[in-house]
Amino acid sequence: MLIDPDRILVECYRRNERDNWELVTTMGEVSGAAAEDSLMLDSVDMEIALPQVYEDVVFPDGDEVLHSNPN
Repeated sequence: MLIDPDRILVECYRRNERDNWELVTTMGEVSGAAAEDSLMLDSVDMEIALPQVYEDVVFPDGDEVLHSNPN
């Protein structure tokens, strides 16, 4: 599972009915995911709402992401 820290985007690989891995992407608006947007984790029989995954996350402005300098 990959959780993007800069926008509401979660990528998760799951096995399908043919036992092949497939990528499942769950995303929402940066301004906030709707309460009904959720992520199902079948392997641990858990469902979590996207707002909970990103609770207390402060998203950078678009300009900060594009022009940030790590040095």
